[in-house]
Amino acid sequence: MRLAFSSKRIDQARADVADQLEHLDEDKVDTKFVESDGFLDWLREAFDQIRRAEDKAKLDALRNTFVNGLLVGQSAGARQRHRVASHR
Repeated sequence: MRLAFSSKRIDQARADVADQLEHLDEDKVDTKFVESDGFLDWLREAFDQIRRAEDKAKLDALRNTFVNGLLVGQSAGARQRHRVASHR
C-alpha cells in the first residue's frame, strides 16, 4: 500500500513540475547543469525525497526547490539547500 502512495506522490510531483516548467522562460533554465551527469544524480535524489515525504507542505517545498534548482544563477544554491534539507 505504501508503494502505491509513493507512486502517486511521484506522479503528482512530476505533473506539478511539468506545469511549473511550462510557465518558465526557457532562457532561465541552467541547460549546462540539466545536461550534466550531476543533474541525473540530483534528479534521483530529489524524487527519492519526494517519494518518502508525506506532508503536503514538505512535498511542495521539495518540488519548488527542485524547480528553482534548474534556474541559471540559482541552481547551485538550490541543490545545496536540497542536500541539507534531505539530511534532516
